[in-house]
Amino acid sequence: MVLSAHLIFNPVAGQSDTQRDLSLICQKLRPSFELVVHETQPQTNITQLAQQGVEAGADVVIAAGGDGTVSAVAEALVGQAPPLGVIPRGTANAFATALQIPREVSPACDFILQGAPQPVDVARCNGQIVLAEIDIGFEAEAREQIDRQTKSRFGPLAYTIASARQIRRQGSFQATLETDQDRLQLDAVAIAVANVAPFSSLLAQGPECIQPQDGLLDITVVKPSTYLGMARAIWDLVVSYVRNRPVQSHAAQCLRSSTLTIVTNPPQKVMLDGDLAGTTAVEIHCIPAGLSVYYPVE
Repeated sequence: MVLSAHLIFNPVAGQSDTQRDLSLICQKLRPSFELVVHETQPQTNITQLAQQGVEAGADVVIAAGGDGTVSAVAEALVGQAPPLGVIPRGTANAFATALQIPREVSPACDFILQGAPQPVDVARCNGQIVLAEIDIGFEAEAREQIDRQTKSRFGPLAYTIASARQIRRQGSFQATLETDQDRLQLDAVAIAVANVAPFSSLLAQGPECIQPQDGLLDITVVKPSTYLGMARAIWDLVVSYVRNRPVQSHAAQCLRSSTLTIVTNPPQKVMLDGDLAGTTAVEIHCIPAGLSVYYPVE
């Protein structure tokens, strides 16, 4: 029996050659799947497109694009079959990188062809599915400065450039965090709430060993507002990641919870999987094993 796959292909994601990538994907997958290809347009509702694949009885729905494309496809798949295949074609590819899915098209296709889907937690923030992380404050402000032209020109370096500029601008804000067990009030310049997070998501590296299957949100709060304080916080978070232990710093703290409410004064910009999504307040909860994904397991 030939399996059915629906491919959601975002042609404007990333910097690679669109037609070459699409041709290679079809060449790799068509011998094993009855492949239905959907190329997105700027006005396309990607979640509805993925839902069409579900309703058509697809055995797998594949997202070829950046984090925004992958999250939009996943929205249609949470809590139900079929599994999600990911072919990273974006600039950051945070979700794929955190799960060690190859960034190159051919080996990413091989994982779908040869692997078995594994359960992965997802988060829901103000009703919207999040696969990688929610960023509040500094990171969201920095990302707002980056347009598609800048990403195309500089690639991942665009995020570093924007962050360097934002360090000198970012002020602190008051935040109230309500977790499963505590209610915290503190000053912050950035809050990162991670489901999964690659090393490039430095401000999310407070907890040790962020896992995609633990049923918990991993929360990092960066406190200082000075240039030197931000540098110290980033260094401490790098050390936390390298030593695989919770951050130990006056400049940052971490916690874990299955649910989280964040209220800030003044309201702060919110970014979900790399896309701006309004301002605080936010309500977040983890959906354990909410999605089935093809990815390598050590």
